[in-house]
Amino acid sequence: MKQGRLAKELPLWYYEAGWIGAKYRTHGWKATLMVINAVGHLAEAAWAPTNITASYAGSRYPPESRRQGHHRQGFRAGAQIEDVVQWRPGVGSALEGNAE
Repeated sequence: MKQGRLAKELPLWYYEAGWIGAKYRTHGWKATLMVINAVGHLAEAAWAPTNITASYAGSRYPPESRRQGHHRQGFRAGAQIEDVVQWRPGVGSALEGNAE
């Protein structure tokens, strides 16, 4: 069930050992640290504790929670994280954005 829900709601995420998670590739430390800060803030705000593994060009986000209902919160937090991390200015936007 979780794999089907992931494919529908969070297609870039994976299911592993009872948890959902994501891997984000970046162009270096600056972008990786921004992703980590965003994920950390959103996970705390959603009460969806997590571990984050970081490297120069990416981060791995495997959520962990011992509280009941953690899968529901994991999906909700995942959707919010995906919105923030994947956001880019639209074509013709007043915001120029960057190459990352």
